[in-house]
Amino acid sequence: MYNNYYGVEADAECDIFKTENTILIRKKEFHFYRLFIMSIDKNELGTLLISLSGNEYTINIPSRKPIPEWDSLLSACGFETLDTYSRYMNDHIRTYPTNIDTFATHDEVDAIADLLYSHFSLYTDHLPSRKELQKMVANHQVITDHMDGKVCGTMIYTIIGNKGYQNAWIDNGENGLAMLFKVKSLFLERGVNYCYYWINDNNKPVIKMHSIMGGKPDGLKDYNYLKRI
Repeated sequence: MYNNYYGVEADAECDIFKTENTILIRKKEFHFYRLFIMSIDKNELGTLLISLSGNEYTINIPSRKPIPEWDSLLSACGFETLDTYSRYMNDHIRTYPTNIDTFATHDEVDAIADLLYSHFSLYTDHLPSRKELQKMVANHQVITDHMDGKVCGTMIYTIIGNKGYQNAWIDNGENGLAMLFKVKSLFLERGVNYCYYWINDNNKPVIKMHSIMGGKPDGLKDYNYLKRI
């Protein structure tokens, strides 16, 4: 079975294409669509993928094993390979002293979005929309750093049960590590035992930094592809 479906928000803007043995979900994100697939027919799926028109399409395949079947299929359907990410896990969460104590405010949503969208890949980094950012800010899931009175850094996180997820982290000031330490301390305060985050396989400095702090790959990779129409 060809399957990369692992959850789409119920209120997401989606189109659904169905054939006898295939379901293809097209979710609008920014200027492109992200694809989610369930299929037991390679030829049927290939026909659907080739017939896509009108925009750019991206698809990511999470897997603990190499994906030669996906790679062959997507290449034949006009997709190019983008970056690969590995998921890291840290079960030795510590608290650290930090001078960061600022949750983002509603007035900072646009500045945070501009910072994220100008430094990260819209295709591969699963960035929140401005609407989703507003919800996360209201839920105290976003902290910010400031320089000269303006937002220069942010870290976004999610807590589900006893697991914490670091969704995005960037800082153009001097308090990048302080933001990371702040979130680690928040995780401990809220009973988080496991911390997860994705790192681009080519980002060696960040891999080294997280390894020093106890992070290690848990075996899950995310393979990303893009089709330009």
